[in-house]
Amino acid sequence: MTSMPNTGWSIEYEVLLDSAGNALRVRIRTERGTVVDFVVHYEITIDDRVYAVVRYDGSHGRGHRDLLDAAGETVEHGKRWLPEHLSLAESLQVGLIDLRANWMSYRSDFHRRLR
Repeated sequence: MTSMPNTGWSIEYEVLLDSAGNALRVRIRTERGTVVDFVVHYEITIDDRVYAVVRYDGSHGRGHRDLLDAAGETVEHGKRWLPEHLSLAESLQVGLIDLRANWMSYRSDFHRRLR
């Protein structure tokens, strides 16, 4: 895990998943100890270029997952909303657990979309 420079987020860090450039980039904004926004990217490096493959965030006030294309845009039918009853902190945890468990599948799907 490596720290990143402060860019206005309360917490920012990166988790390396392997030695081939697969990583999670995590940004969390808190107010008085409560998560008010977050972004978690699963990123892959291909030919020295970093691509965001999957993004979990709370940008609409509710947690959701976006599957991304090479340009960083959500693919058709790639948005999945998390249950409304989850807090942003709980949605953040769902995203972290999913990405840590399934990054290899997301990587394979991304490579298929690149073809």
